[in-house]
Amino acid sequence: MGFRVVRKHAAKLRRLALLLGGLLPGALIFLVLAALMAGAEAGVAALLAWWSLCSAMVSGC
Repeated sequence: MGFRVVRKHAAKLRRLALLLGGLLPGALIFLVLAALMAGAEAGVAALLAWWSLCSAMVSGC
């Protein structure tokens, strides 16, 4: 694999890591807090949705 190709792949992986490491967790925390402020029932639903999302990410679905 050439040097340019390796640099392209590194740039793509860097963007992916920033997205998954910074933006996604922040968005999840915001959604959970917003749901908790809306009410206990909505909070439970948000926590269940968050749990299913995390499980899907871990299992690779």
